[in-house]
Amino acid sequence: LTCDITSVDTAATCTEDGKKGVIATVVGPDGETYTDESKAESVPATGHDYSAAFTWNEDDYAATAVLTCSNCKEGDEGHVVSDLKADVAYQTTQEATCTAAGEGVYTASVKYDGETYTDSATGTKTVEIAAKGHKYDDRAFIWNGTESAVAVFTCTECGDEQRVDCEIRVEMTEPTYVKDGAKVYYATAQFNGAEYIDTKTETIAKKTLSTPKLSKAANSNGGVTVTWGAVEGTTSYQVYRKVSGDKSWSKVGNPVTKTSFKDTTAVSGKTYVYTVRAIAEEDGSMAMSSYDKTGVSVKYIASPIVTKTENVNGGIKITWGAVDGAEKYRLFVYSSDGWKKVADTTSTSATFKGISAVALKSGTSYRFTVRCISADAKSYTSSYDSTGKTVTYNSQPVLSSVTNTTGGVLIKWEKVAGAEKYRVFRKTGSGKWQKVADTTSTSCTDAGAKSGTTYVYTVRCLSADGKSYTSSYDAKGLTLLRLENPAVTVSNSASGVVVKWDKVTGAKGYYVYRKTGSGSYSKIATIKSGSTVSYTDTAVKGKNGTTYTYTVRAYNGSTLSSYAGKKIIRLTAPTISSVTNSASKTMTVKWNKNSSATGYQVYYKTGSTVKTVTVKGGSSLSKTISDLNKGSTYTVYVRSYKTVSGVNYYSAWSGSKTVKISK
Repeated sequence: LTCDITSVDTAATCTEDGKKGVIATVVGPDGETYTDESKAESVPATGHDYSAAFTWNEDDYAATAVLTCSNCKEGDEGHVVSDLKADVAYQTTQEATCTAAGEGVYTASVKYDGETYTDSATGTKTVEIAAKGHKYDDRAFIWNGTESAVAVFTCTECGDEQRVDCEIRVEMTEPTYVKDGAKVYYATAQFNGAEYIDTKTETIAKKTLSTPKLSKAANSNGGVTVTWGAVEGTTSYQVYRKVSGDKSWSKVGNPVTKTSFKDTTAVSGKTYVYTVRAIAEEDGSMAMSSYDKTGVSVKYIASPIVTKTENVNGGIKITWGAVDGAEKYRLFVYSSDGWKKVADTTSTSATFKGISAVALKSGTSYRFTVRCISADAKSYTSSYDSTGKTVTYNSQPVLSSVTNTTGGVLIKWEKVAGAEKYRVFRKTGSGKWQKVADTTSTSCTDAGAKSGTTYVYTVRCLSADGKSYTSSYDAKGLTLLRLENPAVTVSNSASGVVVKWDKVTGAKGYYVYRKTGSGSYSKIATIKSGSTVSYTDTAVKGKNGTTYTYTVRAYNGSTLSSYAGKKIIRLTAPTISSVTNSASKTMTVKWNKNSSATGYQVYYKTGSTVKTVTVKGGSSLSKTISDLNKGSTYTVYVRSYKTVSGVNYYSAWSGSKTVKISK
């Protein structure tokens, strides 16, 4: 088959290949068209040939790019590529100086499809760099002594130099005793709207504390008191001491702010040397003065301390502690116009019995102190306690009597002015004093005293709380043999009134007393034996109806017991006139009348059976008694009685009569 040959010359574009050569074409038996392009060569696409145009932002140095292809025409694919963000690089082309501006260039480029595009026309932006201005960071002050100064400012960039005269002012810090002072000069320069200051300091040496001038070291109450003159600038003082003869000083106590110090640690009898250093303190720092190396010396004699005051017989005894180094003591009593001498002594006690300026009076308070004095009593060697020791003087209670009473031994004494309470003591023989009782009265009864025992009594003043004695006491006291009251009974008998009593231990005998009605007692008998305990008063035998009171007192020598009376009405016994078996198992008893009787009692018995019946009425002179035992013999007695104020007083029983009950 014969082919048609066609020439091909298609130009290549930016994006498509072209062809150049011949193409054979034939129609086959099947009617299909077949071609052969093996003789036509492919011409590669040319690709875009872009040029860039840049647009810069007004506000900053950013840029965007638009690429336009010079090989194709508008409307072709890829002819224009827009809104590409550019890369911007900066380069200073002319450096700025302190006074001249410089220049810099921003260059934009853009990468696209593996290629980088720039544009000399639109791809650069030139900017001006402002002049730097001077940097006067290098400053120096040039002083002309302390009177003037110049500030020199040098530019660290270009070396330009500016000079400014300074204003000078001075500030003064005074020196103290702890810190140096200073005179500070300030140079002030005004430059480019700012203030610059330089200083120059002159040091003023700190002050020196003066050495304290010692006044004296003297004995005072409770220690040695050292005094000195004040030192200017001092905040405190430190005291030092040494024992005379020693080389080294030791601090005594803590620093003090006053110009005196009491050394309470001094030992009496030693000689001490004292000195002082002044101290100044400020903000945690301290300065000290020098000190007087000679110091002041004193032999310390402590003030005597009163340890005890006690009321003794006729005065007040004052006791104090012994003082080392003391040669003699002087006791003082305080009066309205100061301390008054009482006595000088080498002892540690003295008794105040009153002096011309200060009388001793019970119930009065006195104040005492003691001071050491030289052996010749011409000078004081110690201070003294100005407060002193106060005591109220109570005189020794004076016993007035000790007597036996019904309740015990009654002790009486005179009232003591100022006494708040009293304590009563007793002892036997040479034994110890024993407390009997405390009381605010001036008498006391020792109810515990035993009859037959001899006691010695004394009294001492006592504080209100009973804890301390406020007076002395009579060591001799008053002595008494305790004799208790005889316990008395009285009864009528045919012979008179029978008086009986209990035996009293310690009694040598008894005195019997009687009184009629409300009269006075009269002694009617002396019983000279301590063992005899009864007496019959026959003198009143016939005194029917008379009221008597009897008492008994035990005695031993001149010592008497107390006593208590026993009342009785003397009644004579009636006489039974008859006793008859007047009826069956009945008897009738008749008697004569007692004109003083209130009534009668009939007593009858048979065997071991005893009965008593009362017949009321002084004129009732018989009594019929029934329910007796037939065949028994009864013995009968009668007595009269008198009732006064509810108490029955009885006569003795009459003689007896008997009767046999035969009916």
